[in-house]
Amino acid sequence: FSLDMERSSFGKLRWSRGNYGNETWYRLKKHAWNSLIILLTSEAEQEGTRLTCRKITGDQVCSVFIDMPGRTNWLQARQLMAHGLRPLLSKSKLEFVSPAGDRIT
Repeated sequence: FSLDMERSSFGKLRWSRGNYGNETWYRLKKHAWNSLIILLTSEAEQEGTRLTCRKITGDQVCSVFIDMPGRTNWLQARQLMAHGLRPLLSKSKLEFVSPAGDRIT
């Protein structure tokens, strides 16, 4: 597939498949994702770091222990949090922020 920029627009993406024809994707006009802000905090523990996710209301969403924080990247940390975040993923777009208000994602 390759994106046909000349025939694509804000509401429509036109894909070309060479000899196999074309495909058009249309944007759903009434579909919108509401963002859910997740406050991500970390605390040092004896053998690693604990990441805790909370809604702005203070309700804890999930907490995971990372045994090697220096060797764990953001993708791996997100995968560890997946089980606790799963119920929220179909309802909202998650946006992670630090306690200082900096966007993490």
